Amino acid sequence: MGRTRESANLVSDNNIFVSISNDRVGIGTTAPAGSLDVAGNVLVNGSEVINSSGVWQGSSAGIQGIQGIQGTQGTTGTQGTQGTQGTTGTQGIQGIQGIQGAAGVLGGDGADGADGAQGTQGTTGTQGTDGSNGSAGSQGIQGITGALNAWSRKTGTYTASNGDRLIADTSGGVFTITLPASPSAGHAVEFADGASWATNNLTIARNGSTIEGAAENLTVDIAGVSIELIYDGSTWEVFTSAGPQGTAGTQGIQGIQGIQGTQGVQGKNSTGLAILAYLSPG
Repeated sequence: MGRTRESANLVSDNNIFVSISNDRVGIGTTAPAGSLDVAGNVLVNGSEVINSSGVWQGSSAGIQGIQGIQGTQGTTGTQGTQGTQGTTGTQGIQGIQGIQGAAGVLGGDGADGADGAQGTQGTTGTQGTDGSNGSAGSQGIQGITGALNAWSRKTGTYTASNGDRLIADTSGGVFTITLPASPSAGHAVEFADGASWATNNLTIARNGSTIEGAAENLTVDIAGVSIELIYDGSTWEVFTSAGPQGTAGTQGIQGIQGIQGTQGVQGKNSTGLAILAYLSPG
């Protein structure tokens, strides 16, 4: 069974009005604007809690609602102008002088005075007795005696080494023996005639060094001699020895003795042996 909506004035004397059409209740008003519209103040147990303007008059305990969401921060305002500096105050009265401090540290010593005059030299003492001679040290061990290389016969082209002793046999024809390359001071090579160097000459090639200071090879054309070349650090020096003495010739007929002449001036005595050797460009 349906219900008819209509407005009703339930208690006319006390102005309680219920609007059935829009489900509103008015107290002190017949035209409520909300679900509950009170035209006047509200009391609880005889004490006013809300006045007729809608302002809460009762105790605030227990009625604070949940804190709302914090709003965005507003724009920072511009900084105000700095104020002018105040006037400097007058200087205060000078305080009483403090107690005198302790005495300072003693200063360093002054500079030394000048030296006095030198005294006269004392008398020289007598010379002491000479000490005895020390004992002689023991003699060192004698070194090993060096040995010469054996002689070897060469009949053709050959490059010599330091210490070689070579019998150069040119009976089959002329040939060349080359000295060591890059010699050191004291290096030596010996050569001996093994046939007849006068017939077939022996050539000794310098191999980049000089012989007796000359940039030339040495050609030997004398029979029966031996030659030693010793390097002195800058050039090969040549030392020769003579061969065997030849056969004596037949004595000639003795001539008539002539008149003895005036004795001449005595000349200088000289000895020596002529060695025929020549240098050829090399």
